[in-house]
Amino acid sequence: MILGGLLRPADVRMIGDLQRMLAFCHSVDYKPDTPVLVAGPLKLATKYQADILRSRIMSHIETDWPTTLEAWDEIAYNAVIEPDTSNETSSQAAASDETSSQSSAKESEPQFCPDPVSFISLARECNLPDVMAIVFYSLCPNLTSRPEKLSRMTRADIELLMLGRERMMSFICRPGADQLDISSWVLIDLYSGHALDLGISCGSRGCRYPVMKAWLAIVQDVIRYGDPLATFRASARKLYEETGESSSGYDYCSELYNDEMCIFCKARLSEGLFDLRQTIFDQLPTFFSLTM
Repeated sequence: MILGGLLRPADVRMIGDLQRMLAFCHSVDYKPDTPVLVAGPLKLATKYQADILRSRIMSHIETDWPTTLEAWDEIAYNAVIEPDTSNETSSQAAASDETSSQSSAKESEPQFCPDPVSFISLARECNLPDVMAIVFYSLCPNLTSRPEKLSRMTRADIELLMLGRERMMSFICRPGADQLDISSWVLIDLYSGHALDLGISCGSRGCRYPVMKAWLAIVQDVIRYGDPLATFRASARKLYEETGESSSGYDYCSELYNDEMCIFCKARLSEGLFDLRQTIFDQLPTFFSLTM
């Protein structure tokens, strides 16, 4: 009862929102009014330092807008039926596997993905930079085809989105390529011993040309579709699958400008792309200028 004396009328209204939100939390299906339902209770929980309640609300928000790459993958890909690419060539599949998923995701978006624009103000008011970062990222793919969403954003938010997307692309083309050692690619010690045992002679620069060629194709898709997490995922998975496709168990790379990577360079590039995805995801708040 003492608490009731401390509450302002606005807080009392928030308590009503809180009761509706708690009932809403039991539903597993997405509802488009999530930001409206959680905004008041989240502000109230933050104001009165109700950490348990805030944690519960945050877990619900992160169901829609996860703050880990694993959870994002669960929403972005597992909620959408993967397209059948069995009739595509390896190069076509590597370039279009995940971008086809993006088209399917766009068609299925109302079923599993909430409206990002409505979450921007909520994330800003409640100081949720990690949530706002993934919300901004979700707007990057096919950005020019989203006029209805951009028209509902403030000019400042549009500038953050555009600059953040540009920073992300610049990072991929420079530090991202450096992280993968693209410009100085040689077979590293982790794989070279196995390569020598199998007679694969790319220990110097035998695979450098096909690696560079594959990387440039990946970067082109990233720039075209604006979804590096999806593009890197598709390319990494394809490279990993190809390491087991050779009938002899391995591929030779004996020429300096061979068009095909050996299986060890494919495995290394695949692993590097998965690691780069994590780096990109972790850097999202920095790209969109949301760090404290």
